[in-house]
Amino acid sequence: MIYTDVAARVRTADTEAASAVFTMAYDGGICVEDCSDIAEAAAVMRMDYIDRELAERNKGFSIIHLYLPETEDLNAVSDFIKERFAADGIEYELSFNPVAEEDFANAWKAYYEPVKTGGRVTVVPSWKDYEPEDDEIILKMDPEMAFGSGTHESTRLCLGELDKLVKSGCSVLDVGCGSGILAIASMLLGAGSAEACDVDGISVETAKRNCEKNGVDVKVYRSDLFSAVEGRFDVVCANIVADIIIRMAPEIKAHMNAGGVFLCSGIISERAGEVRDALSAHGLTVLRTDELNGWSAIVCE
Repeated sequence: MIYTDVAARVRTADTEAASAVFTMAYDGGICVEDCSDIAEAAAVMRMDYIDRELAERNKGFSIIHLYLPETEDLNAVSDFIKERFAADGIEYELSFNPVAEEDFANAWKAYYEPVKTGGRVTVVPSWKDYEPEDDEIILKMDPEMAFGSGTHESTRLCLGELDKLVKSGCSVLDVGCGSGILAIASMLLGAGSAEACDVDGISVETAKRNCEKNGVDVKVYRSDLFSAVEGRFDVVCANIVADIIIRMAPEIKAHMNAGGVFLCSGIISERAGEVRDALSAHGLTVLRTDELNGWSAIVCE
């Protein structure tokens, strides 16, 4: 299948608002390049492929992508984005580039290296050999066209928190699972059961394949946030964006066991207070907020 890479270059300060518009334009997941931090990220990950001139030119800007299947109405999506950006006062450059599904999947392999997350879990590309240290837990990952490779700050924050929150035999729900990385990590950390759901069919299929690669039994299914979720869980996590977390806030407690916790990320730090207020307003008690390079993760009970 051919997809269109719909990409908007916006100021870093507008990243969150622009990401929310992209999420509303098409429920298929988005990818955000934080160009202001790209050089620093390359140094941390010991990657030498970054075009330094490009990185310098793009400081202060981010690029948001969504990958639209050829079966969807590109004109309608484009018009929606332009109208909302204009209404919100967001300056942007919009581009459209065709990309084949197999080309997108293979492109990851040139740039994706093992990622240490700050806890016991190390995320390793499924096609690479890696020798673990004594207490290291290896999570094999092939994100394909789904969000969640372990390299982004929001995912690393979630993985570090799951290392603390997941108890032996507990139940876990990952809402908006993308590649399935959080549900898989939970099982590798000792959870008794895990469910992962996403509104995007490609993410669901990708997550299923990644579960197989890691030899874990996770129930993976399609759901618009909690719409298809049944039951309660000891740990509920959502690595999405602030606006979506705020929208799902009224339903979170209905899916938590007594004594359960809610972990969310994908939140730029400037909006963490807004998210905390929404969660508190719907009966959740904020335990802590972790921050990494301008991104936040919030843990509640």
